[in-house]
Amino acid sequence: MLSILLLVAAVVLFFVGRGRAEAGWRIGAALGAVGGVLAGVVACVHVVSAYEVGVPVAFGRVGTPLTSGMHLKSPRSRPR
Repeated sequence: MLSILLLVAAVVLFFVGRGRAEAGWRIGAALGAVGGVLAGVVACVHVVSAYEVGVPVAFGRVGTPLTSGMHLKSPRSRPR
């Protein structure tokens, strides 16, 4: 959710800054876009510790077990 809000804010800042001569609006848009992308990536990465098994659950459905290590997952699923 945070990544979507940051990306929307970046688009708004970009369009507002297009009509102005100040560079601060464009810098704010760039920082908002970078923050939105980073928040989206962090939401998709999950680390399962050693000697543990992660079981992703999305909308009440149990997925395939995750072994230890770093995994990419849907931001909607919750490993248990």
